[in-house]
Amino acid sequence: MPVAYGVFVGINYERTSAALRGCMNDARNWYRALGSHCIETALLLEDEASRQGIIGTLTKTLAKLKAGDWLVFTFSGHGTQVKDASGDEQDGKDEAICPYDYQKSLILDDEIRAVLSRRNPESFVLAIMDCCHSGTNLKALDMAPRSLDWSEIPEEAKLLISNDTRGAAGDDGVMLISGCDSSEVSFDITENGVPCGALTSRALAAWKDLAQGATYGFWYQKIRKELPSSRYRQTPQFEPSPAHMGQFPVIGKWQQAGNVPPPPDAAWTPDSITMNGATYDKRK
Repeated sequence: MPVAYGVFVGINYERTSAALRGCMNDARNWYRALGSHCIETALLLEDEASRQGIIGTLTKTLAKLKAGDWLVFTFSGHGTQVKDASGDEQDGKDEAICPYDYQKSLILDDEIRAVLSRRNPESFVLAIMDCCHSGTNLKALDMAPRSLDWSEIPEEAKLLISNDTRGAAGDDGVMLISGCDSSEVSFDITENGVPCGALTSRALAAWKDLAQGATYGFWYQKIRKELPSSRYRQTPQFEPSPAHMGQFPVIGKWQQAGNVPPPPDAAWTPDSITMNGATYDKRK
């Protein structure tokens, strides 16, 4: 029977000029919600979430996946944009996440995709990225963008960006939920006095309300009912093969309660979906 593994990452960058407040809470909350549905978990907070810590943990965990198994990978922290060295980005910029030791080195999104591809080809990955990659000057007492401008990245880190992106091509077995599109920011917010990510907060609330057997498409639909909002103008993105939106039940919702079927709309799959400016139509 297929099983799931979990890697949950949260970095607040405490005692730095880039400090956030809600990222470790996000990781803990994902761990509490999804960890009990995994046979093995890793919770990486602050200095545990170094570049080596993140890539090493993912690599070791992915090696354990068998056909049908899942890895759930969540990341809450800063993202940034770097100069595209591979030539695969139309705007000349590559996206990256900032590990705890980002002042020494970053992790390119192409690197992450390459690492995730080195697994059993019949296994699957759900990646939830509560970060963003476009810089902004927007600041508020209870709200901050989860992004670092390129100018804030030390020269040493820029020089050490890895080009090991073997296997970074499209992967139908990886589903990605991210906090916003490429022109927006994902917010680090405070709700009821508790710091958290806007995406994580809405995604977890939606997950808790899902019926058994609900699909990723239905989960995404529920998240999109909450974001963007008048306060948080970020549009969560869902990047699978569009057909997969209605194919798989969400982790933690795999088992039906007796013989009771999920509600009719639980298997919702859109005829088309727009992601980062491109429209995919399953009818074609």
